[in-house]
Amino acid sequence: MGKGFGVNFESDDGVNTGSNPSIHEVDAERRHVLKCTATAVALLMGSHGWGTTGQGKPLGFTAVPPSMLDVLTVPPEYEAQVLYRWGDATGMPTGAPQFNADASNSWQEQSLQAGMHHDGMEYFALDKNPRHGVIAVNHEYTDDGLLHSDGMTNWTADKVKKSQAAHGVSVIEVVQQQGQWRVVMNSKYARRITAITPMRLSGPAAAHALLKTGDDPAGLLALGTINNCASGRTPWGTYLTCEENWNGVFSAPAKPSETSAATACAPAALVTAGTNLMRVLMCKKRPTNPIVLAGWWKSIRWMPAKYQSSAPRWAVSSMKVPPLH
Repeated sequence: MGKGFGVNFESDDGVNTGSNPSIHEVDAERRHVLKCTATAVALLMGSHGWGTTGQGKPLGFTAVPPSMLDVLTVPPEYEAQVLYRWGDATGMPTGAPQFNADASNSWQEQSLQAGMHHDGMEYFALDKNPRHGVIAVNHEYTDDGLLHSDGMTNWTADKVKKSQAAHGVSVIEVVQQQGQWRVVMNSKYARRITAITPMRLSGPAAAHALLKTGDDPAGLLALGTINNCASGRTPWGTYLTCEENWNGVFSAPAKPSETSAATACAPAALVTAGTNLMRVLMCKKRPTNPIVLAGWWKSIRWMPAKYQSSAPRWAVSSMKVPPLH
């Protein structure tokens, strides 16, 4: 995160107590490299007459002029279509509830619908068909003023569960027919992965002492995914989803220890708002170590469940954890 935003969540000491450089130091170096690269590219383009000569379209499409209209505008060479909105049915065989404009959908219904605030996404063609495939899409955060019929007031456990259900990732099957895309209903590929979906831990982090809890003494199970931002695909065809700003979900003591910095559970006395209630409900599931819950890259296999391991729900395996000191 940028320093201006991050200071709202970090203590004066920061959350990085290791010897590796902080994100702010890395960001400064990255920006310097990008500026130098951009300058070099601009000089190169200018030397070949690719600058503001007015000849042709260097970017391959017509520029879109600035506008104050509340409408999606794309270049005339492109078309835009609404495919999958918050509240749209994901297409799972277990149900396809309709979206209620008054925000009266239950948390159970939200767990079968598109989450809020789409972010990173990836398309996986089925049978190498560019017009039929699977899209995995992140849901970064919730706008609880819109998510609940009474907004941010009168917080209850059910409202928190609905917020948890609106986080995470959607996997939808899509097809293009007669020039229009649509989400396939009753799809064997469709799924919703939320803040309370069980995840299998794998790789060198699995069974690490810091990942063992009272509920999972083996250290092989995490719970859910939140604040899903960046994304990508692996060379072997799985979807990567990355969590950001996760330390804003958990409260820490005034002077946290090295291994619990910015990841300690909120005290029960702080249950006065939805965010704090969400923290406590999540931490009750894994009470001894919230590092199990957040800050991971998660790899999602999107193929049908019959090809998955039967042990964890959705067979989602976590690939990377924060540094363990």
